Amino acid sequence: IGNLSTLKLLHLYRIQIDGTIPTELGRCTRLKALEINDNELEGTIPSELGELTALTDLYLGQNNVQGTVPTELSQLTLLRMIYIDQAMVTGNLDPLFCTG
Repeated sequence: IGNLSTLKLLHLYRIQIDGTIPTELGRCTRLKALEINDNELEGTIPSELGELTALTDLYLGQNNVQGTVPTELSQLTLLRMIYIDQAMVTGNLDPLFCTG
């Protein structure tokens, strides 16, 4: 999936995919919306998602992801929405998420 350099939208909502969130997604630098919520994904949120500088919408909720939200995501200056509801995420958000 990391070779899809012109990909702008990845919508995989509620299709029962499992496994982990691929770190290779970080190479899809034109991606504006990543909607992979309501699946069976597990593991942690990859810090490589912080390389998605065009990203405006990130939907990861209703999965089995856990751990903390990587601080690298605070570098996504165009990010308008981040949904991590019903996930087992812990810790505090980087204060940079609240600036702007």
